[in-house]
Amino acid sequence: ADGKVERLEAKMAMLVAALKNLKADSQCALERKDSMIQGTEEELERQRSEAQALREEAAALREQLEDRQRMLHEGSEEARSLKEGSERLEKQVIALGEDARLARDEAS
Repeated sequence: ADGKVERLEAKMAMLVAALKNLKADSQCALERKDSMIQGTEEELERQRSEAQALREEAAALREQLEDRQRMLHEGSEEARSLKEGSERLEKQVIALGEDARLARDEAS
């Protein structure tokens, strides 16, 4: 009977050792999982920050584009106005030239 008890105690000791190893392995696996989760959370936060920076940059670029389009439109309006003024002046110069020619003709 003593031999049977010793064998049972030895099996118990092996089971306890196996359970301790299993617990240690489980603890290591949990720590690796926690580390991976932490790394993933940090990467997500980095990507969120990067996305926010890109959104802000896109908004600034959109604003610049709108400003430049407005300035281009205003420049086109000014150019059209200057062209119309130039055409009016050209017509006035032609009319003055005609008036001068007529005055010369009448004077001679």
